[in-house]
Amino acid sequence: MQSLTPKTIPGVFRKAQQLQAAGRTSQAEAIYRQILAVAPNLAEAHFQMARIARARSDWAETVDWLQKARSYRPDQPDILGALAEAYLVTDQPKKALRLFELLERRLPKSARVLANKGMALQQIGEFTEARRVLDRALKLEPKSGELLRIIAVGQRFEPGDALVTKMEALWADPSLKDPSRSQLGYALAKAMDDLGAPERAAPYLERANAIQAELHPYDRARRERELEQIKKLAEGLVIPPQEEGDFAPIFVTGMPRSGTTLVEQIIASHSAVEGGGELAIVTPTFWQARGTRDVVEAEWLEAWGARVERMMRSRVTFGRHVTDKSIMTHALLGFAAAAMPSARFVVVTRDPRDQLYSVWRNFFRPGTHRYASNWDSMAHYYAGYLDLLEFWKSRMGDRLHTVAYEDLVADPEPQSRALIAAAGLDWEASCLDFHKNDRQVRTLSVAQVRQPIYKSSTGRWAKLGDALAPLTEALERNGVTLP
Repeated sequence: MQSLTPKTIPGVFRKAQQLQAAGRTSQAEAIYRQILAVAPNLAEAHFQMARIARARSDWAETVDWLQKARSYRPDQPDILGALAEAYLVTDQPKKALRLFELLERRLPKSARVLANKGMALQQIGEFTEARRVLDRALKLEPKSGELLRIIAVGQRFEPGDALVTKMEALWADPSLKDPSRSQLGYALAKAMDDLGAPERAAPYLERANAIQAELHPYDRARRERELEQIKKLAEGLVIPPQEEGDFAPIFVTGMPRSGTTLVEQIIASHSAVEGGGELAIVTPTFWQARGTRDVVEAEWLEAWGARVERMMRSRVTFGRHVTDKSIMTHALLGFAAAAMPSARFVVVTRDPRDQLYSVWRNFFRPGTHRYASNWDSMAHYYAGYLDLLEFWKSRMGDRLHTVAYEDLVADPEPQSRALIAAAGLDWEASCLDFHKNDRQVRTLSVAQVRQPIYKSSTGRWAKLGDALAPLTEALERNGVTLP
């Protein structure tokens, strides 16, 4: 590369952008780093590094780069908006809210800003104010399926709700684009479920999921390669017994819609625990740091564990205990246990018929859960998940605690006591009053977790009859034994 000077940086920067646009992100990243070594105050380079980190779902690094970009360009709307959205994804809604309020003053007619502000308000439990803000956004973009889906997540529909009529009329509009129609379909399905007519949700869900499956197809072969790669990397892995230490994170994980939000909220209601939410640190840093190595040595694991701690402490203030309910941690349980000997691990299980139906009827950030829009893809992914879970159980012993969602809601106190004991903590009655905890929550369960434990979400599959037959058949084809 040509020698970098203030005069040559613009041309080199354009080259990096071209490489980035062509998908050659490693080369682009290397050039941006060289530029920043010479011109560390170039906000645009920090911003592009954030875009690269975001593309690989490394949200912690995304936040870091955007914070640096903002330090040099504090009022640039693109930087403010990207940082605020990254704060939303990384369970920092109060920080996000401050930025969205700043953006709203600059861009009062931006439906995107208002939509994100509404989501931040939902996360901190301000549902009434969130609805007011989202209604303002809807006036600006009345055909936005995304806005209607966000509104639906934060409320319970009652008979005669005018918004349901509005959504049904929009569904009948042939000009509605597929991405918006898909999100509208999930909103209408939520409404039908709230109104006690789950059978009316089926057409909306079928169309919504068909669109998602077409836009973001699932790769079965890739999934199988990923599972084999994890098992191969784990050959020779030594997992130490439980230790006591000053860094004792509590990882709560499992498949989506298994009940991880509820379990984390119970643990985070303990006075010694700080709730971290979905920190999204373990998985991206593991694969990024692993590079091309075929084995993970003890020294490497120790360094990785120390990096995880540094990143957690940069994001959340805590003493010994912080929760992290990132979904994908389940794939790396053994590695995390080896790297962090004082860590505790909780996996939440649920009847796959209830769980996968809930996955089917909910929208996920595009590209994140590609299996979620097809019955057979879900069953295939779930079978692999069970296989990997058994793989880690056989190696981790009592360092891995499992809790069944059905048992927890049927008999909360003894299950919660066992859960707190597995987290290495003494029992506190506040853990049964988890719904009174005002910590922020950023999941599809944002409204449910503000309520006491209820049993209506268990055994729902039995009420769906033939509508769920494709799922049960797919599970059986993929070797999953049903309860």
